Amino acid sequence: MRAGAGSLEGTAAVIVRPATIERFGDIEPVINRACWCQYWRQTAAEYGPSTYSIDHSNWDRRREALRAQCAVEPVPGVIAYLGDLPVGWCGFGPRSSMKRLEGSRTIPKIDDVAVWSIVCFDVRRGYKRRGVATALLGGRSSMRGAMARVASRLTQRIRQVPIAAPARPTWGLRACSRRPVSAASSRPPASPSICPGG
Repeated sequence: MRAGAGSLEGTAAVIVRPATIERFGDIEPVINRACWCQYWRQTAAEYGPSTYSIDHSNWDRRREALRAQCAVEPVPGVIAYLGDLPVGWCGFGPRSSMKRLEGSRTIPKIDDVAVWSIVCFDVRRGYKRRGVATALLGGRSSMRGAMARVASRLTQRIRQVPIAAPARPTWGLRACSRRPVSAASSRPPASPSICPGG
């Protein structure tokens, strides 16, 4: 299912939609298809070997896991569109549902406040620097984006937890631009920051 009528063509506007099961087909062109936004949602045993393992059966299992997550509420993320074309993905959810994140020593739980965590961020090749990331994070929305609208139904908060970039690439951690994160946050992260996720 593509973005509905009223979406603007070209770069005039980025439309952000909830990742419902009807839109599952729009996720594949923009997401990391080895991880399928499962690195933080699953335990290490459930996730299996590293993201780029030769054994693609793990990729299929992760894909089906995300499909199942899109079929229930709350949705696991949002999709960005330019016109009818899916160009971005942002995965998130209650931190309590993120199995690996809950046990992380790198990104520890800092209090008992019920929060949501943004764990995955992808922009389609060829569409970076066109406002997609900013729109996904809600920097151009008075309601702070689709994540805030979803979380508000559950009276929970979205927490951004930047950490220092490692000297070498780390599985499940990818450096991301400070600019869209700062635009959507009243408390900008120190630079550089890390967006956890696949």
